[in-house]
Amino acid sequence: MLPAMRFRIQLLAAATMLALCTNLAGQNSTEDAPNCKDSKLLSRLPGCFLQVCDNKDFDQVAIRTGPHKEENDAVKTLEGVVENLSYECPGKLSPLQVIRNASAALQKAGYQAVFNGKDENDYLSFTMRKADQWIQVSAYPGGDNNSITFYTFKAVAVSAMKQEMEATAEAMASELQTSGRMALYGINFATNSAAISSETSDKVLGEIVTLLNNQPTWKITVEGHTDNVGTKAANQTLSQKRAEAVVTWLAAHQVARDRLVAAGFGDTKPLQDNATEEGRAKNRRVEIVKR
Repeated sequence: MLPAMRFRIQLLAAATMLALCTNLAGQNSTEDAPNCKDSKLLSRLPGCFLQVCDNKDFDQVAIRTGPHKEENDAVKTLEGVVENLSYECPGKLSPLQVIRNASAALQKAGYQAVFNGKDENDYLSFTMRKADQWIQVSAYPGGDNNSITFYTFKAVAVSAMKQEMEATAEAMASELQTSGRMALYGINFATNSAAISSETSDKVLGEIVTLLNNQPTWKITVEGHTDNVGTKAANQTLSQKRAEAVVTWLAAHQVARDRLVAAGFGDTKPLQDNATEEGRAKNRRVEIVKR
């Protein structure tokens, strides 16, 4: 047999054996899931593949801020631009190796540690933060005899949602039918005051009047909410007075007073982190709740 032909046969046999070994190895990933890309915030470890990606322009995500305990679970729910990625790696990469590499890379990039330990699933995990950007990475073994290592990357850039829907009577009715409540950001007040200000406020309040005229059997609670600037007592009083101011405005525009209740909650029900101006702006709001 000629040497060139013998080499081609040997090459073909090697390729066939490689294909067989790959098939016998199980379902281990060898390429990324369609349309999935690494985050710009953290590169992957060599040899790992993206199994799942689920990114949203705006969503909420639970980020661990401390050890898991049954009665006092340290988790913060944040809203903003969300990235969720899941990787599969060869078993030679241990979960500890993944965690140490990822945390070191983020620390070098200026992130500060928030939590380092085990999550609610008993997986090695850490959370780090830089300004409004939060990242949580968890890693765990899997497969036969822990032959695979998996890790998840979860990130949220905290931000307020871009308001793309107008607070019309129809939109309010739809939201109240679906979730029972709606946050309104077009009702404005003078600083540290319950005095309603701006033409925008009148427009939104007018839509509430239209809503209640269209739904004559509905009753609503008007809730006032503040950020955490100032004392809790002052915030509670201010939120109550602002809710009452809205009720007074509606009653003056021919909404029956017995269909309205005012309730102030101060800074006790934040929607976002009060550490940022965007978060505080999101927390300063009026909500209407269907009773």
